[in-house]
Amino acid sequence: MKELKNKSLIRLIRKALTFGFGMGLFLTFNFTSYALCSDGPVPSTVVATTSAISESGMATAQFIFRLGGTFGRDTHLTIEVSGTAQNGVDFQALANAVTIPAGQTTATLTLTPIADAITEGTETVTVRITGSDNTCVYVGFPDTATISIVEESLATALDDSNLVWISGGSAPWSALSSATHDGVDAAQSGFISDSQESWLQTTVNGPGTLTFWWKVSSETDFDWLRFHVDGILQLQISGEINWQQRSFQLPPGSHTLRWRYVKDSSSPFGQDRAWLDQVSFTAASGAPAIVVQPVNQTAWEGANVTLKAVAFGALPLTQQWFFNETNLIADATNATLVLNNILSAQAGQYRLLATNALGSATSSSVTVTLTNNGPVSRVLLFSDSLIASPFEPALTNLGLTFQRFSDEASFNSAVNAANRLSILVVLDAPQGTYALSSLAGFVSGGGRVLIQAYSLAGSPTLAGTFQVILESRSTSPLPLYDWGGSLLFAGLSSPVNFIEINLNEDAQKLHPLAEARAVAGFASGLTSGEAAVVIGNGGRTIVNGFYVEGASDNSSAVKLAQNEISFLIGALAPRPLAISNALYSANSQFAFNVGGSVGQVVIIDGSPDLQSWTPLQTNTLGNGPLRFTDPQPARLPSRFYRLRSGP
Repeated sequence: MKELKNKSLIRLIRKALTFGFGMGLFLTFNFTSYALCSDGPVPSTVVATTSAISESGMATAQFIFRLGGTFGRDTHLTIEVSGTAQNGVDFQALANAVTIPAGQTTATLTLTPIADAITEGTETVTVRITGSDNTCVYVGFPDTATISIVEESLATALDDSNLVWISGGSAPWSALSSATHDGVDAAQSGFISDSQESWLQTTVNGPGTLTFWWKVSSETDFDWLRFHVDGILQLQISGEINWQQRSFQLPPGSHTLRWRYVKDSSSPFGQDRAWLDQVSFTAASGAPAIVVQPVNQTAWEGANVTLKAVAFGALPLTQQWFFNETNLIADATNATLVLNNILSAQAGQYRLLATNALGSATSSSVTVTLTNNGPVSRVLLFSDSLIASPFEPALTNLGLTFQRFSDEASFNSAVNAANRLSILVVLDAPQGTYALSSLAGFVSGGGRVLIQAYSLAGSPTLAGTFQVILESRSTSPLPLYDWGGSLLFAGLSSPVNFIEINLNEDAQKLHPLAEARAVAGFASGLTSGEAAVVIGNGGRTIVNGFYVEGASDNSSAVKLAQNEISFLIGALAPRPLAISNALYSANSQFAFNVGGSVGQVVIIDGSPDLQSWTPLQTNTLGNGPLRFTDPQPARLPSRFYRLRSGP
């Protein structure tokens, strides 16, 4: 088991080592003129937030001055500003001194280029610390930092003058002349702190082919360079990744392209930067061709199913989806077909026809299958929770036998030996992160798994098994909103609120991948990167980006857990309410059985004339049929009954 706190511990050790080095300096300087400093002398250093900045890119950069410790009074550093750029002419004037306030260890000077029409080439701005008014502060290393002012735009740096770029976030991207793929220029993400992002965006009109080169130097699995099309995450990289080329086929229509460098809540690693170069978009031409085929989909009844194909060809290009080969689908005239709240009648084959003046092309036919998970014989529950797990009473309420584990090795062994068709796996592990090596094979072999957030932390391989990407983390509880497309909120209000239960992290925001669906989130409506519950693998897996035990109301926690388990064991959609085994009893009363889904609220109404109805009884259905006996005698002139679902 790898505890989450390990990451923080490593950082503390690194800080301790750094402090130890400082202690070495302290002992040395105690024999010098600094001996009067009660805590020892400290260095003053300066670094730049970027190596280069565009003259016309609307961006700024910072020189950051640091002290090795704090003092009870202000510290004034004298600096020298030099370089080929003119102070106050090529950039807004910088002073020859900087003040680090009492009790603080950093101060910044902002470099703001001044755009002009003069061709000057790349110019430099250098600042050097020359002294301090504090006798306990000496000039350390590095004492000098340089930023280049590059005379070019993002469009020039990214090599496509037809594209219009904007940039934002906590710090914008900038054009620069180093760390390039083509050896000329490239764009670099802005300098950001923990829990911030720097983004770069442009718009193109499809159909066409997008290609680009990208690179990142970041903390592996925690800080990411991500690419989105129309707000949907397509790809991400992290760690020390050298230049890679990527290509995407974009369908007809306007598309927003965004590259994001996103940091988690702590610690920089590597250069803490992302780069982009040689972006190119080539519009399609000629007769139609299907360049990306749709794929088969498996989903549960009531889910939202999305089919995608990409057709190329000269404009105007018309598109039309068909169901079961010949049935034209009204208003289905885009590259993407969305089937909301799909019903069994919509299961079947789908294809896309693309047409222009030069001809037509048809995609391959794909099948949409609706699945219904069967019953389970046993549940394997892994829980390291220090408080009562809501999944235990939920399983008991559903009459399911379960075996609880808190040891990862024993749990993996049980999962590896389990029958994937009749065993359900539930992961309730808020205390730490786990490798859980058994789950990938279990899921790919048809198994069903419900997993909660901590088990995904720092494990992109495990996240991929459940068709999600971890977007960001929250150290505060967040409300859970129903986004629709499932019955997981049956009997619950939206949002479900959560309280602090003393965890290092309280929520993980997710992106669904492939055919996975976000059915609940931390925003009031469907929002990219805010997913909180993702159903994947054709309805066989559920990922919670939170901890059910943190619900502010324990009954809501148990109900939510019960709904999720019910979903995975076959309650994919409410079964129709039905009357069976009608009987006229010996005491002149009429009785019958009521059938439906477990947990479903049913109201039985009676009427003498099919006009006025009176509620006779309200019940919650259990595992077996409900027996209803009419309290009124059957000798009434006439009696009609109806069933309806309750709130």
